[in-house]
Amino acid sequence: MRKILRERSRNLNREVWESPSVYGGEDVKVNKSYSTGIIEDEHLIDKLIMSQFDPGLPSIKQVQSYIQEKREVEIKLSTDDLLVGRILWQDVNCLYLVDHYDKPTLIWQQSLVYLRPKA
Repeated sequence: MRKILRERSRNLNREVWESPSVYGGEDVKVNKSYSTGIIEDEHLIDKLIMSQFDPGLPSIKQVQSYIQEKREVEIKLSTDDLLVGRILWQDVNCLYLVDHYDKPTLIWQQSLVYLRPKA
């Protein structure tokens, strides 16, 4: 387990990790001091958020168009299950599908093999 070194400054107590952090092998350096995972740079925060869910990507735009058109889709999962229904929403991790019986299904995006409009 990591040991925490405590530094005192005039206005604030800081904790500095002795070993590399889990955020890519190095501690996050903020304002010439090491932080314990709190990121204070607003541009970096925006970049991290956009890297998770970028509505400008073609795949996300396509799924958004299926949602707006309320179009039925076929979704094949890595378990070889084939689901048919309408996608109500998507986020960074999941799609929310409702079948023709109004049965909701939350699908993790890692389990998708393909998604296509129903012919």
